[in-house]
Amino acid sequence: HFQFEADRRAIIITINSFGTELTKDDRAKLYPKCGKLNPDGLAALSRADDYEQVKAVAEYYAVSNIFLLVNLDIGGACQLLLLSVLMYLLTP
Repeated sequence: HFQFEADRRAIIITINSFGTELTKDDRAKLYPKCGKLNPDGLAALSRADDYEQVKAVAEYYAVSNIFLLVNLDIGGACQLLLLSVLMYLLTP
């Protein structure tokens, strides 16, 4: 389950960095160095500029079932709601 948590954190770090002063290089330094996304998926996340690119990385690495809903908060920023890990855990 540590792989899921590592990938989840990398995705959250990426999304939360959008619209901030955090550089892509600094973002990459924050990623856990394990999980299914390591190393190429993490590199792709570090280059992502928007939610669609994050989703594309997740779909390519078969962690797309983490993304089930995108919700707008009061400030208008998108937040991913992590609703299901079942398919993720079943993926070898």
